Amino acid sequence: MKILVDTNVLISTALFPNSFAAKAFDMIIKDPSEIIICDYELDEMRTVFNRKFQSKLPALDSFIANLVGTINIVKVPEGTSKYDIRDVNDEPILRTALYYDVDMILTGDKDFAAVVMEKPEVVTPKEFVEKNS
Repeated sequence: MKILVDTNVLISTALFPNSFAAKAFDMIIKDPSEIIICDYELDEMRTVFNRKFQSKLPALDSFIANLVGTINIVKVPEGTSKYDIRDVNDEPILRTALYYDVDMILTGDKDFAAVVMEKPEVVTPKEFVEKNS
């Protein structure tokens, strides 16, 4: 299974090791799933940490360093997706998910859930943990 992990899940995982996001992330890391994030998400995480969690930047750097080798970091494809998503900042992530034909987007962002599409499935960390425990 190919899973794209959204930025909010990555941030929650890095900051809150007992959160549903961290539990879900840990479960998919241990599973033989192919985990994808896009380079845009790395930039987005750094922006959020610089704005809201500057004192936690070393934790972010450590988290990202630990990801290398366990996930696929891909480039956002050119163009736009065929779906409208309310938050334009989510469009590159949706475009990446569609281009790389992921089976699931793991996200806490309700804007993804509002997009009507057959694939990928949009699942929150809590839903993922409850379904796979």
